[in-house]
Amino acid sequence: MDAIAPAEEVESFINKWKDNSGSERSNFQTFIGDLCTLLKLPDPDPGKGDTSKNAYVFERFIPSQRIDGSTESRYIDLYRRDCFVLEGKQTSKELATRSHQNAINAAVAQAERYVRGLPIEEVEHGRPPFIVVVDVGNAIYTYSEFSRTGGNYVAFPDPRRHEIRLEDLKDPEVQDGLRRLWLDPDSLDPSKHAARVT
Repeated sequence: MDAIAPAEEVESFINKWKDNSGSERSNFQTFIGDLCTLLKLPDPDPGKGDTSKNAYVFERFIPSQRIDGSTESRYIDLYRRDCFVLEGKQTSKELATRSHQNAINAAVAQAERYVRGLPIEEVEHGRPPFIVVVDVGNAIYTYSEFSRTGGNYVAFPDPRRHEIRLEDLKDPEVQDGLRRLWLDPDSLDPSKHAARVT
């Protein structure tokens, strides 16, 4: 945990974003930029015309084949190759309500479709081990699938702790977990940790 954000910076981030009621379209990329600054993470790269070179970008294009053979253009809100597919939402809904959970579940299902739609050359080393849903101004949700097959993503590290509320960013362990998710997601694989212990 060598890059812990100073308490005053965390407080400033929380005050700026907590209960923000703007639109996802206007706020998502700024929120991610602020989060990257806070956690000393690299900013997403500018997008390139050659999609295969877009390893860490906003609005990562993936073609989707329709049943009739035509293609539909879809875009991942934030993509980091070998790490995650991230979907942004701004539900403006109270946490822990049914309508809020439905919105998060829909975002996870959408992200799973994106994971499975990644071109074969993009997943040479396997599909991303994480899906992340960011509800701007509310919370961050993490889901993992460490086999990298694009199978069933489950709440990470478990259903009780997969929701990271903005206030939770005060915890150095939470900050460390998010940094590792961004930079070294395989270090969070519990099976690898268990293998090291035994």
